[in-house]
Amino acid sequence: MAEEEEIIKPTRQRMRRAPGYDELVETSRGGVTRKNGAVRVWSQLENLYRNRRLTDEQYQAGQKYYSDWYLSGFQPNVTSKLQEWIQNGGGGQGSMDAMERRVFHQKRFAQANDILNGLGTRKAVHWLVINDTPAEAIGRKFWGYSGRKTASAGAVTGIALSLQLLAKFYGLVK
Repeated sequence: MAEEEEIIKPTRQRMRRAPGYDELVETSRGGVTRKNGAVRVWSQLENLYRNRRLTDEQYQAGQKYYSDWYLSGFQPNVTSKLQEWIQNGGGGQGSMDAMERRVFHQKRFAQANDILNGLGTRKAVHWLVINDTPAEAIGRKFWGYSGRKTASAGAVTGIALSLQLLAKFYGLVK
């Protein structure tokens, strides 16, 4: 028989590096089997998307808004990652160098903020997408709701409408 090929099996170390993998450990106490493991923490934007409170386009618009903020260099206390921008393209357009890409994202971020200022929701969207603040806290702070569910629902509605306008701005919807 021909020499068998060695199959490379996944190890715990390889699986830990795999995206989306959460290691679970089964333990039993007194005959009861329980699963203990890592808890995956999502951003507030991703939480809303995974709970189907945002559409695909609204979620993508939120990601682009975050990307514009990050790549424009507005994040505090962070050194410039020019080498990363040069190697990865930094999400910019075509053959721009790092400085052109930075200026491009600064201008696009400013235009997106102008749209949100027109609605009066710039700070709310910024708090959710960039500062990762829960929707309930945003509803209480910016819309003055006192109830937990009311504050969350009000904030999600306002942010979803804002992200829909951003989706149109970014060319994700017509």
